[in-house]
Amino acid sequence: MSAEPAGSGAGRTVLVTGATSGIGWYAARDLAAAGARVLLGARDADRGRRAADAVRARVPGADVAVVVLDLADLRSVVRGAAEVADAGPLHAVLANAGVTGTDGRRTSPQGHELMLATNHLGHAALVGLLLPALVDGGRGSTEAGHGPARVVGAGSIAHRFVRPPADEDGWQSREDFASFRAYCRSKLAVLLHAAELDRRLSAAGLPVRALAFSPGFAVDLLDTADPQPLARGGPPGPLVRRALGPPARLLRRADLLQGKADGARPAVAAVLGPSATRPSGGAAVAHVGPRGPAALAGLPAVLPTATTVADRAAAQRLWDLTDALVRPVTGAGPGPADAPAGSVGP
Repeated sequence: MSAEPAGSGAGRTVLVTGATSGIGWYAARDLAAAGARVLLGARDADRGRRAADAVRARVPGADVAVVVLDLADLRSVVRGAAEVADAGPLHAVLANAGVTGTDGRRTSPQGHELMLATNHLGHAALVGLLLPALVDGGRGSTEAGHGPARVVGAGSIAHRFVRPPADEDGWQSREDFASFRAYCRSKLAVLLHAAELDRRLSAAGLPVRALAFSPGFAVDLLDTADPQPLARGGPPGPLVRRALGPPARLLRRADLLQGKADGARPAVAAVLGPSATRPSGGAAVAHVGPRGPAALAGLPAVLPTATTVADRAAAQRLWDLTDALVRPVTGAGPGPADAPAGSVGP
């Protein structure tokens, strides 16, 4: 099912995590251009200020502000959430920040495997702390005809390559760490959690929906029109562009590769698109991504997810584990406490 073009963001406040480069920066730019007030989550205040200045340079009159927020550290999440909550009603969280790989198993300040901590646990804790602000935003947004507030997780086609681990050791990759496998597990966690969160929000009658997006196969090389200002290592040099540009452009024409600016379009559609919260037929949660072959590139569409995302028993186990890992530090769980009737089963 195709997703309509993203609508207006006027009157809405959106928090974008990981907003200093890559998908997050392009999404922040485009949300600001759509009229939204954008809070740029950044681990480093200086990088955040430079990213905000870069958005303002491209979007005259952009309403952007910086929130210092390190998703790997739950104590930073608590501080950042308090700052966001003080800013008033919140209409969406684009939970984009992430770690894509590590050289050996690394852990967060709380001792959790780094990709699970950043990609899943930190965002789950953040949303739990911001739920009152999201409910306030959702009520106002619904009254204005924009529909409920949204929590948009950063999924990936990588969620298809693993199955839900049976216990915490599996999710934390304590005995079988391999960087790509741990990354895939973290992305499956994002989608399982989004499905369970959405069920609980709906059962509680709250004006908030949870869904996910995938950027597809997105690379800096193709971002020639507006290179991201704070990309690690800077934009590809002229020799790299001459050598790799032609085959990359060929892959883009075949919808097998796209730039990160294009990869941000599903994120923006998930935040603002009118139909983005309606899952693909039979899917456990809405997942907006590129509609090209293998969901690698192309215009945004609402895509199916792997059958593992519909495993409600696995989602419940992950929810309970997430609650046990974040609550001692944050003082709050990841969302509504009570599971919807019938939501847990084989």
